[in-house]
Amino acid sequence: MLLDGARIKTLPSRLGVTELSRLAAYGARPAGPSPLPAGDGAVIEVDRTVNATGGVSPGDQQISVGLPLTGQRVTLRMEGPLMAVLSHDGTLLRTLACPVPADRRSRLRGARRGRSLPLQPGGPITVQR
Repeated sequence: MLLDGARIKTLPSRLGVTELSRLAAYGARPAGPSPLPAGDGAVIEVDRTVNATGGVSPGDQQISVGLPLTGQRVTLRMEGPLMAVLSHDGTLLRTLACPVPADRRSRLRGARRGRSLPLQPGGPITVQR
């Protein structure tokens, strides 16, 4: 279906006129706009399980997040040009360039608004050589 030259997605309803009138009589109202932004640069998060090769697939992209994370459920936090890989408890595991364009992020399966900033490692990191 096209609306002002833009393609929109429609879903069939299983409810008939009788059911819809009954719902309206009990105070139901039409749904408002989607809670997700339509590509306005907001922070989007999706959950994915890391596959056997250490990769995840947001949309049609295959992204390597590391073999040590194989089998784990991670959250991909997409903000601007960066994508943070977070553990189940919200700890930052890795930061990568985000391959998913900003206008397509809100359409990913399971997409939601970003909750809070990822946990940063405590204190400075000391390295000895």
